[in-house]
Amino acid sequence: MPRLFLFLLFACNTKSAIVDNRNNDTADGRSTGDCEEPAGDLVCIDGAATICDADGEVASSEECKPAEQCVDDIGCTDCTAGATVLLSTEGSVAVVPVRPEASRTSFGWEKYHMRAVRLTVDAELKSGQINLDLAGETFTLWSSDGTQMDKSSSVAISSLPLEVLVGATGLGEASLTVTNPDCGADPAVLEFTSTQQPPITGYPLSDFPFFERVKVFNQNEVIRTTLDPARHTDRIGLPYKVYIVDHKSPAEWAADSALIDISLGTAEEGTVEADGVAENIVDAWIDEIPIPRGPSRPMDVIFDFNDNLQLDPGDIAIGPGDVQAGLTAVGDLAQTGPSSTTMFEHGSPPWNIQRVYYPENIADLGPVPLVVISHGNGHNYTWYDYLGYHLASWGYVVMAHTNNTGPGIETASTTTLTNTDSFLAAIDMVEDGVLSGQVDSSRIVWIGHSRGGEGVARAYDRMVDEGYSTYLYGPGDIILISSIAPTIFYSVEESDPHDRPYHLFAGAADGDVHGAPSSQYVQFFRILSAAESTSQMTYLQGVGHNEFNCCGFNDATGPDLIGREATQVVSKSYYLALIRAYASNDQAMMDFISRRADVFRPLGIADDVIIANTYRPDPEGEMQIIDDFQSGTTEGESAAGDSVIFDVDAVFEGTLADNDGTLNYRSSDPMNGMTQAGYSYDENRGLMFSWDTEGTATWLIPSSMRDFSTHTWISFRAAQITRHPNTQATAGSLSTTVVLVDGSGNEQGIAHHEFGGITTPYARSSSGGAGWSNEFNTIRLRISDFASGDSNVDTQDIVAVRIMMGPGFGSDVGAIGFDDLALEK
Repeated sequence: MPRLFLFLLFACNTKSAIVDNRNNDTADGRSTGDCEEPAGDLVCIDGAATICDADGEVASSEECKPAEQCVDDIGCTDCTAGATVLLSTEGSVAVVPVRPEASRTSFGWEKYHMRAVRLTVDAELKSGQINLDLAGETFTLWSSDGTQMDKSSSVAISSLPLEVLVGATGLGEASLTVTNPDCGADPAVLEFTSTQQPPITGYPLSDFPFFERVKVFNQNEVIRTTLDPARHTDRIGLPYKVYIVDHKSPAEWAADSALIDISLGTAEEGTVEADGVAENIVDAWIDEIPIPRGPSRPMDVIFDFNDNLQLDPGDIAIGPGDVQAGLTAVGDLAQTGPSSTTMFEHGSPPWNIQRVYYPENIADLGPVPLVVISHGNGHNYTWYDYLGYHLASWGYVVMAHTNNTGPGIETASTTTLTNTDSFLAAIDMVEDGVLSGQVDSSRIVWIGHSRGGEGVARAYDRMVDEGYSTYLYGPGDIILISSIAPTIFYSVEESDPHDRPYHLFAGAADGDVHGAPSSQYVQFFRILSAAESTSQMTYLQGVGHNEFNCCGFNDATGPDLIGREATQVVSKSYYLALIRAYASNDQAMMDFISRRADVFRPLGIADDVIIANTYRPDPEGEMQIIDDFQSGTTEGESAAGDSVIFDVDAVFEGTLADNDGTLNYRSSDPMNGMTQAGYSYDENRGLMFSWDTEGTATWLIPSSMRDFSTHTWISFRAAQITRHPNTQATAGSLSTTVVLVDGSGNEQGIAHHEFGGITTPYARSSSGGAGWSNEFNTIRLRISDFASGDSNVDTQDIVAVRIMMGPGFGSDVGAIGFDDLALEK
């Protein structure tokens, strides 16, 4: 039906809206004879929809409502500017993932982490503009072609409908106001909030937060996903499909956003339920995950909310374009890698003979990192074939050398230094130059055993502190130092890994370098304590000194010995994970180092092998210390400068050193079994306390540190006190509950037993009873988990951290050493 006919029909039936102006003046004072438009045409005169007759008079006139605008030939039409956040529940506050400005490299894939807003007006409007005003300090506005717009911008109405994108570089809230300046209608206002998006894959938990969010799984585990409706209120009620796709680079995602599911043959369906995290768990992959190449398979996880088989802005995406994939499945790290390997020897006796292992297809791989192995006193450079061949099969060059350990640590360090240099110098000449150009001298890993383990730390110290000159590499080329059961003949000022990532491997049944308090020369934990950069420990119960090599005599002492074969499975698995993490930037492998080994470990390691492990990121830039007990040296004051309140027994703060050199527990020696400090330049301090009923330890947080939301983890290290009556009563793994309290008095606790416990000390019989040195474990809890579900805790305003112990909060009784309460990036 023609619009003019409709308008005239409307005019006949709505006299209140249409004014007959014959024989009258118009509203602007013109006489009716001034109507000069063609008879019957609908025109806009002073914003009113007007029709003139053949006599040049106004036949009728309609005053447009405030939410309308007059358009020639059309009349009054809706002029309200419309704005809708796509893939969002109507009327909700839209959630925008935080993407720091520094991490942005390509709009082509960054756009997938933004929220799309569709702008509209009535289809009849063809001219004019609408204004956009984005209020929110940490938010940005983009056109769909990737041009960053001013926060106050204008868009031509003729280009509508179109989409703009809202991004977030930090936490905060924002509003987008959309106005048609030629319209009297109220503006459209959209609300946004930004959040750090934690992983959406993980494991169900029986208690709060009901889901452990992780990105790395062994290949035989079920992959589950969830969304927290409290974090994604803008998605409640919306259906989605979960796609697991192979990980792609930013350029690949920008070029092709198609979603090709590789899990169960089809994407899994779900709907965001309002009831909680547990109700939103979906089994996304239930079969063993094939790993076609390498030890792991990186993948991305996409929640597709518009079911169009494409990744779009507003879909929830974990992994696209990031360095670490959204999900990684890992195979058996102890299995031989894809490369065939070979070995040769070269050099000159006595202290420059080298056994070299390398992948036969190295010409297709290089340049590859170099791993150097320095044996211990009375050991032999040929005893590490199992590790050399294994690492070479995964694409590394390994060199084990004769080590002059007899005279002591100085000569051991010298042979590490000189053999590394001489190997690099000989590369072009040995084996017909097969390694020429294939070894990356800027990625060197040093591994040492026993005196060799102290020797590699001493070698690095000599380069840094004493100016020892090397020719073909420097201190910055050593990317990881690892010591297996190292001696500690020198002080930690001299056997010091300094700023290099440091790893300690040791066995609790070691009959040689046993780590007990009776001798300072075997207290290997002291080197770990002195490390200044990222540090990690893998401490194996039931393992002796020589299980780490092929042929040393069996000195293991204690119960539940696991034997050489099982020890070397552990060694191959953890060394491959470590070296891939540090030398090949395979960040997923760090999960085997940073997560508790009692709940997550490499395939092939039996569940009954007890592993105490610690992880501490680089304190420079990656940690914020609440209390490390190095300053604020009274029990009532933290290193952060605020109060600490205890409601537990036997609180003692001091050096982490056993006082009497025996392992028998005495109340006069609260640090019984501590071997983390105690000698020259060796002043690592910590805390000890116990409980046999409900107890608490509370750290008040200074105002400058209360925004926990900018960190990922809260962590602490803890060890059960060996032979303490409460430790004996616990007789197993120990747990507590960590509580965050905000400025409004809201609090939320997480019991960490499902995330990993604190191991009981190995029960080797020596020094008067059962129980050996204290075994520290790192407990790490995701800060965003404290604000999940029904929690009201504001992680941007945390005023206290409380450790709760006793019935209902973990182990009924306990006695622990405690250190390094910190926030981690």
